[in-house]
Amino acid sequence: MTRPARMAFLAVVCAFALVACKKEEIRVYRAPQEKPSIVDLAPEYWQQLPAGPMQQAKFQVSRGGKSVEVTLSIFPGDAGGLPANVNRWRGQIGLKEAAPEELSKLATLFDAAGPEAKIVDMIGTDPKTTQPARLIGAIVPRGERTWFYKLFGDAELAAAEKSAFLKFAQTAP
Repeated sequence: MTRPARMAFLAVVCAFALVACKKEEIRVYRAPQEKPSIVDLAPEYWQQLPAGPMQQAKFQVSRGGKSVEVTLSIFPGDAGGLPANVNRWRGQIGLKEAAPEELSKLATLFDAAGPEAKIVDMIGTDPKTTQPARLIGAIVPRGERTWFYKLFGDAELAAAEKSAFLKFAQTAP
């Protein structure tokens, strides 16, 4: 390349650079935020455990030699409906099945999680320890799936964890 050609090329490059540099346009981009995971929504002091079959998440809370477990399962549709699920939970704590007319007393509205969400709170027996146990369950329809939250274990600790459990059941990633 001859000297005049290099000078012309350099002049074109500089002119282009000057024109490009005069743009003071600022562009703002919004990157999509990641949704928090189920684990991120649980209280920090809940110890995460490996989830069992048909579970999305599992936690344990231990205090003063007592413990409770919190589980979350998500199924399509209503997974058998309210009577089947409440009676399954009742069986897990040694209680007999509830008659259909009893269900309205056992399953109360959980408005904070949605207009169709229900809460059950029952005391029975832990089959592993034969000690009194409390089971608090939340049934939360979300779109075409139903989220089943369960807090189960020592009755006293379950009572202390109820508000944290209900807050957890209100949130979904």
